[in-house]
Amino acid sequence: MSLKTAWYMRVRVCGCIRREGAARRVAGEVVQGDEAFIPESASGNHSRNPSYEPRRPPRRRGGASGRECLLTLVGAGGTSDLRLVRGDRRGEAMRQLGSAVPLSARIECEMQSSVGSAAAALGMEVARSYSGERRLNPLNAVHGAMKGFLARFRGLSSRRAQLYLDWFSWHSGFRGPGAARERLSALIALVAVGRWGGSRSRLFGEPYPVDEREAAKAEAAACSRGRGGARKSTRTG
Repeated sequence: MSLKTAWYMRVRVCGCIRREGAARRVAGEVVQGDEAFIPESASGNHSRNPSYEPRRPPRRRGGASGRECLLTLVGAGGTSDLRLVRGDRRGEAMRQLGSAVPLSARIECEMQSSVGSAAAALGMEVARSYSGERRLNPLNAVHGAMKGFLARFRGLSSRRAQLYLDWFSWHSGFRGPGAARERLSALIALVAVGRWGGSRSRLFGEPYPVDEREAAKAEAAACSRGRGGARKSTRTG
């Protein structure tokens, strides 16, 4: 089996896991939440390809406006849900939070976390803690486990990251003695009857998040120029 075919089969399995966990909600009366910002990443390993030209010159980004926002939610028993928040971050964070956590739950987060602001806007109880306090150890443990899980793939494309995050959330839901056997049985049963809801052409034609952001900015700028021109012509007339 070629490497490309193996990767495509893996993505299809991740798609089945995503569809199976679409209605998954983080369990527990207390849910810990946090957001992190990760840099944009392109597909493929081009470190040994001298003819590869990046879409833009590499540069360091000091702010979070050009990065992916990762929303992490941890509930009772270490159950977790990790989601990428794009577009209108405040509105999207509220939507993601409302769909993953019961509104009766209490959200625990760091002092400066915007997850607490989104939860408060939804009418949820919020308990803030300073960074490094033991209360948030389950959240830090999930972050560490996620880094170890994703490190085996030696880099992920931003447009594929959510598939692997869904895989990790599903994977970490099996705990205790016999977890590996239960996980394997559940995966076999899921793949046997599940559908991943995609196609090869849609998969390879999926745009990068940075391209979507640039297109949205260009559209907003064009609309702004159009409104400015209309106001100017009205004054002239």
